[in-house]
Amino acid sequence: MILLPQHLPAADILRNEGFDVREVPLESFSQPAPGFSDVAVLNLMPVKPTTELDFARVCARTGLSLRLCFFRLDGQTFKHTSEDYIRSFYLSFSQLRQLPPRRLIVTGAPLEQIAFEDVRYWQPLCELMDWADRHVPSTLYVCWAAQAALYHFNRVPKHAIPEKRFGIFPVETAGEDVLKTAPACRRFLEPLAPCFMMPHSRHSEVRLADFPTTGADAPLPLASGADCGLSLAATADLRRVFVTGHLEYASETLHNEYQRDLAKGLPIQPPLNYYSPEGEIQNRWLSSAVTFYRRFLE
Repeated sequence: MILLPQHLPAADILRNEGFDVREVPLESFSQPAPGFSDVAVLNLMPVKPTTELDFARVCARTGLSLRLCFFRLDGQTFKHTSEDYIRSFYLSFSQLRQLPPRRLIVTGAPLEQIAFEDVRYWQPLCELMDWADRHVPSTLYVCWAAQAALYHFNRVPKHAIPEKRFGIFPVETAGEDVLKTAPACRRFLEPLAPCFMMPHSRHSEVRLADFPTTGADAPLPLASGADCGLSLAATADLRRVFVTGHLEYASETLHNEYQRDLAKGLPIQPPLNYYSPEGEIQNRWLSSAVTFYRRFLE
């Protein structure tokens, strides 16, 4: 079962899809929920309900008993979401500190072409990342957030790429040369080895050549693809997990992004390895997504 804030739009959708969902008042998140693990999501995407649904759905698919809350950085404002909506469904970071959650997820954001220090909430985000490192057993950073966290903690730069990396890509898991000193990472990767599929949709990348090779918090490369580059990394203790793609994506997300970019007249190619020869969407990453999130959340 998954617990969600009362009246969150995703709750009815998931219930209609057959998932076991219960709605609870937002104020109840300040109290323990016996039998449930707390998972907090910092939702940085402009269209909040879509991202809420993506993460709630993949959490529900794990079959774990989870209480999922969304939160915002203190003082953060939004261009595309009303303040009433945020107050109804989101905790503040100050409120989240009182939990704290067992797992934390920081979503991507369409900020790849902006320097990190120029992001208007960069300092509050850095404060959150430092707090999570001290108080949350494991934090997952997704897409842009993975780049941001690698830059903040390890000074790993992001690099612009000439063409949008867009589609479903095979990635190979790391070998014993990487995992021999990281048993937690080996256990985490075991059900995904030796290869799994991951959606990517981004204009920039991080490169293994920029990773530090020494230090207790040096990130380890856990999965990469010949056509998509580094896709998964983590510290040896899994306190920080970095995913440069989007395992949480719904089946139709890349299709919707493709149609949106076409409508805007942007230079875009059809997502790779996504459509069948008949033009139908093929979800080739679902089982890997469920396995990954179960491993992260359990």
